[in-house]
Amino acid sequence: MLRILEKGGENINPRKIDFRKAKESDCGQLARLFNAQYLRKKYQSYFLWQYFKPYWPTILMVACAGEQIVGSFGMVKRKLNNGLVAGQAIDLLIAPKWRNRGVFRE
Repeated sequence: MLRILEKGGENINPRKIDFRKAKESDCGQLARLFNAQYLRKKYQSYFLWQYFKPYWPTILMVACAGEQIVGSFGMVKRKLNNGLVAGQAIDLLIAPKWRNRGVFRE
């Protein structure tokens, strides 16, 4: 079993991360995760608008360690002028203690 000891002796096991599609009930936890990292604040209403009541088709995946969201990765579906369809990555963030551990590598 791969274990990485964080400062303070906390075990962080990147193989214990579960990935799932975000739910509306995650919006508060997502806002706290983002607001701990950025000066420009995002509120629960942002995540509701962007992913659950969007203008463009979007999806948000979250990485969870137990019940705690430790990362997010969003994608917006866009149609280009030449008719091709592409995905634009948005809202990619990993909690600091989980960085450089391979979250969202696969």
